[in-house]
Amino acid sequence: MVGGVCGGLGEYADIDPALIRIFLVILIVFSWGMFLLIYIIAWIIVPPAPDDYPLTGTDG
Repeated sequence: MVGGVCGGLGEYADIDPALIRIFLVILIVFSWGMFLLIYIIAWIIVPPAPDDYPLTGTDG
């Protein structure tokens, strides 16, 4: 929801992004924040989706 990383991973892997977000929070807690750093790096290096990219789960 913040950087779109989990949503993009979820769409790429065809998994509900909420499950990826929950898993990421668990990883952040048990890795003492290391996965938060990985999330921020991914947020920086992963390009945004094009404007004309069809979003799944919308009605239009």
